[in-house]
Amino acid sequence: MFVAAPLGLMSYPAAWLAFAAIGWGIWFAVSRHAAPRGLVLAVLAFPGAYLAASHAQTGFITGALLVGGVLLLGRRPWLAGALFGALVIKPHLALMVPLWLLAGRQWRALAGGALSAALLCLASLAAFGWQTWAAWPQAFAVSRELMAQGSAAEFWLRMCTPYAALRLFAGPGGALAGQAVLTLLCAVLTMLAWRRTRDAQATGAIMLAATALGSPYLFSYDLPFLIQPVMWIAGQALAGSWRAWEKPAIIVLWLSPLATRALALPLGINLMPLAAAGLVALVWMRLPNASGKLSLASELD
Repeated sequence: MFVAAPLGLMSYPAAWLAFAAIGWGIWFAVSRHAAPRGLVLAVLAFPGAYLAASHAQTGFITGALLVGGVLLLGRRPWLAGALFGALVIKPHLALMVPLWLLAGRQWRALAGGALSAALLCLASLAAFGWQTWAAWPQAFAVSRELMAQGSAAEFWLRMCTPYAALRLFAGPGGALAGQAVLTLLCAVLTMLAWRRTRDAQATGAIMLAATALGSPYLFSYDLPFLIQPVMWIAGQALAGSWRAWEKPAIIVLWLSPLATRALALPLGINLMPLAAAGLVALVWMRLPNASGKLSLASELD
């Protein structure tokens, strides 16, 4: 509401352009710091950012919060936590964040996040009143109506989660079970990453990649945060050496938010979960001491 209220003073076209331009500027100002030297233009042209702009959605804001929190955790944990706490506006995007911070024993960031979320909620109550909070659950009815309509398949195809893909073929129960297994796996990998390295950007890359696979409710315009894990892999490769298959894989993953969204309706399935799984695997194999195989057994011994 704090972001949207000033836009309400403009005409709809002007508000759309202002929201997209300012949001993109904030996201780029943060995300360019995740890019290794020479790849800033790849951040500038990231297809995931185009989707957020074309939908006038909050992906720029949430992306800047997630990427900024990862980049700042090692140096300014209180501020990093405050950025994560602001994701109270879209908590399903912060699904892996508390687990990541807990596993890394990032107590100051956890405290900063709790304080930030509480203060934002209290500020919104003071500024806009309790009526906005009371009206918020009415939005659930809109989604429920969309899912119940005859064209519900298009709704599921526009979502980019394993749950949405499974919902088309396995029904509600199978989709829920499949997503639960993948979410649990993502949570375990996010927490185990700290056993490989104490580098917040490395473990943060796993956490963000896992968010794209582990969250059950996600749309393509929510994915600007994936620029950090993609750029982290590229940075590791440039600092060492590229594997034979890594360059084409990075190009595919960089394109995947837009490509999977464009192909979802023609193909009858959204392939973004496969891209997210590939991103998780690539980041995991690039962590220090990684064996090159995605093996949980060795980590749990």
